[in-house]
Amino acid sequence: MKKIIVALILLFNSSLMAQDCSVFVDSLKGNYVGECQKGIANGYGTAIGIDTYVGNFKNGYPDGKGKYSWKNGNWYDGFWKKGVFEGEGTLHLAKTNTSDTSELKGFWVNGKFKGSHKGFFIVDIMSNKISEVNVHETGKVGDDITIIVKSITGGGMTLMGGGSMIRNDSTFSSSNSIPKPKLTDLQVLKGSYINKIDDEYSPIANKYTLKHAEFPISLFLSFNSEQVKVDIFEKGNWTIDIRLDK
Repeated sequence: MKKIIVALILLFNSSLMAQDCSVFVDSLKGNYVGECQKGIANGYGTAIGIDTYVGNFKNGYPDGKGKYSWKNGNWYDGFWKKGVFEGEGTLHLAKTNTSDTSELKGFWVNGKFKGSHKGFFIVDIMSNKISEVNVHETGKVGDDITIIVKSITGGGMTLMGGGSMIRNDSTFSSSNSIPKPKLTDLQVLKGSYINKIDDEYSPIANKYTLKHAEFPISLFLSFNSEQVKVDIFEKGNWTIDIRLDK
C-alpha cells in the first residue's frame, strides 16, 4: 500500500515538473513548474525564461492574477488576459541610474494604463432632487463636454393654461410656463476648459457645452440648491444628462 502511495506522489510531482508543458510567451520559455493540460500551461504555475512569471495561465499565456518580473528589475503584479495587462494592477519601474522607483497603480485595458479608477467616469449625486445622471461618450475624437439638464415639470404649462410667448435673457418662454432648471454654478476642481457655450432655447431643457476640456476633469455642478459632482478620466466628447425630480 505504501508503495502505491509513493508511486502516486511521484507521478503527481512529475506532472507538475514536466518540462514539455508549453508556455507561448518567448521571454518565459525555459522552465515551467505548475498545472498543465494537454501539454500547455493551464492553471497556476511558475515560468522562468529570460523573465519570470508566477501566477495563473490559460492556454499557455498569463491570464488571471499573476506577477511578471523582468530581468532589469521591473515588475507588474495584477490581472492579465491573453498575455497582456487587463484589469487592476501595479507596474513597478526601477530607475537604472538612481535608487528611485516609480509605480503606475490602477486599471489597464489591453496593456494600456487607463487611470486609477476602474471606469472612465464617477458620478457623486449630492441632492435627493437629482433623480438621474447619465454620462456617456459621444465620440473618441474631440474634447467637448455637453451638460443637459431637465426636470419633470420644467418647461410645462401652469394650471393657468397657455400664455403669450416672451423673450427673457435670450430665452423664449411662455408667461405661464414652469421655469426650466438652470446651471447656476460651475466649479472646475481638476482640469480645465477654454470656454462655455449656453443654449437655453429648448422648451424643455437647458444645454451647456464646455469647449476644449483638459482631461482628467472634475466638475462640481449646481442647479440652485441641487448639486452633483462628475469626474471624467478619458479624453473624448462627453454628454452629461441630468434629470431633476421636481
